[in-house]
Amino acid sequence: MNYWTMANLSKEIGQNEKAKYYQEMAQNLTDSIDQVLYSKEDGVWYDLDLVEKKLRNKFYPSNIYPLLLENKPNDVCDRIVNYLYKSGALEFKGGIPSSMERNSSEQWDFPNGWAPQQHLFVVSLLNCKNNEKAKDIANKIVNGFLTTTFNGFFNPKKGKPAQMWEKYDVRFEDGQTGFGGEYPPQSGFGWSNGVVLEFIRMFYTKLGGN
Repeated sequence: MNYWTMANLSKEIGQNEKAKYYQEMAQNLTDSIDQVLYSKEDGVWYDLDLVEKKLRNKFYPSNIYPLLLENKPNDVCDRIVNYLYKSGALEFKGGIPSSMERNSSEQWDFPNGWAPQQHLFVVSLLNCKNNEKAKDIANKIVNGFLTTTFNGFFNPKKGKPAQMWEKYDVRFEDGQTGFGGEYPPQSGFGWSNGVVLEFIRMFYTKLGGN
């Protein structure tokens, strides 16, 4: 993403040689990601286990983040949609989980969902510009996350404070905070606020276009 950004900025200020350089770097990196991390079997991008020298075929939102780098053909998007439905990660009311790992008790695993992950996941899907099923999934994630953040702030469960949370339990849409990790649930919360505002802009204003 940074290479593409630098390429576009260089082009804007008339530095065409630099723009070409950054475009080449961006394309080389994109091609390398496809060559090393793309699973032809499942149609998504996995982490690479450097010890075992094989792909780790577990669900994470980042499995589709390479869609951010360039528009992919519709058949690639079809495979991604099929993978997501099979993964079980779309079954939750409050957004997309950080993983499907249910036994770690770590905050970066199920059932926690983090605002930055929701945002990157949705924007990735929207790069499947001609795929209505991908757009439907993006809408589902957005509405689930907006619903749970709204309820947590304006309609919290009895006995719970009205807050915007650092992370949410995606099994619910009632604003329940996520849990686990080395510190208690944090409220505030900058990236949750930012993603809510961006989702509203993207999906519920004329400027958004979605």
